[in-house]
Amino acid sequence: PNIVKVITKGLDSSPIWFNMPLYRTSLKQELLSVVGKTERVTKIFSHVLNGVEYAHREKVLHRDIKSANILLNTDDEVVVAD
Repeated sequence: PNIVKVITKGLDSSPIWFNMPLYRTSLKQELLSVVGKTERVTKIFSHVLNGVEYAHREKVLHRDIKSANILLNTDDEVVVAD
């Protein structure tokens, strides 16, 4: 949950590639529109924490959580990427 899905991938030869769903925007692009809106921030942050918690349960450490790596279509459709 809340981790970007890999739809297809090519790992057998260079260049290595993957295909993921297209998202409308990133949190970096939305930052000014969420400042001061506690309910929106709480909702988005909750999804981010769900994604990070899932990754940690799977023994994965992200090591680059930042607003550009949080993708969203809506405040209820938020994923951690990168």
